[in-house]
Amino acid sequence: MANERTYIIPLRKECAKVANYEKAKKAVKATRAFLIKHMKVEQVLLGKYLHEKLMGRGRKNPPHKVEVKVWKDGEKTKAELVGAPEEKKEEVVEKKGLAKKLAEKVTGKEVKETPQQTEEKKEKAEMLQKPDVKKEKQLVEEKHLDKKAEQKIAKKESFPKSEKPIHEKKK
Repeated sequence: MANERTYIIPLRKECAKVANYEKAKKAVKATRAFLIKHMKVEQVLLGKYLHEKLMGRGRKNPPHKVEVKVWKDGEKTKAELVGAPEEKKEEVVEKKGLAKKLAEKVTGKEVKETPQQTEEKKEKAEMLQKPDVKKEKQLVEEKHLDKKAEQKIAKKESFPKSEKPIHEKKK
């Protein structure tokens, strides 16, 4: 990566210009503006760890400065916190569950699942098939409550306004 730079971005002055509840949002905007100005690009993508750092202490208390690594990846300019772990493309493919499909396309053969994967699928299927006992109990209790409420309403005597009992009439 030939176009890689490291910056320490000051955020204190920018965050002081806005209300407390908008400070973290302003920190994100100030970070983007700083990087656009210094990298001379039109758009910058902030990484996951950088965003977590800016928002990590809540929206009212962002950090006063952030150390950032910036690089150009084709047409895109990306920024990430210095020292953040780098994700490799292989890991990303495995996370999305596409590794199996890619292997099948490349080799033209079906890829067999490991015993652990088959066990996990069975456990998930069993969990989905089992009825949720707590929810059923809640539904039964709600039905009981509804019946009791109906009985109470039926027991109450309803009077027209002219026939109100004496103790309810205004004097």
